[in-house]
Amino acid sequence: MRTILADISSETGFTIEQLKSDRCRSALCCARQRFMAEAYATGRFSLPQIGRFIGRDHTTVLHGIRAHGRRTA
Repeated sequence: MRTILADISSETGFTIEQLKSDRCRSALCCARQRFMAEAYATGRFSLPQIGRFIGRDHTTVLHGIRAHGRRTA
């Protein structure tokens, strides 16, 4: 997960701390949700594991994955 988060951080210009923070700017939320979707898509991490990694609940992770999917579909 660290690698995925670092890749998204470098692509978007947000720091890892910002991606893990509670801040809720639109672009930041989109980047965070992209991380959730990419981490889950690997098949190696569960929703609770991803949530714990970034300080969120598993239901928030599920919402983020679905929101990212709607944006990219």
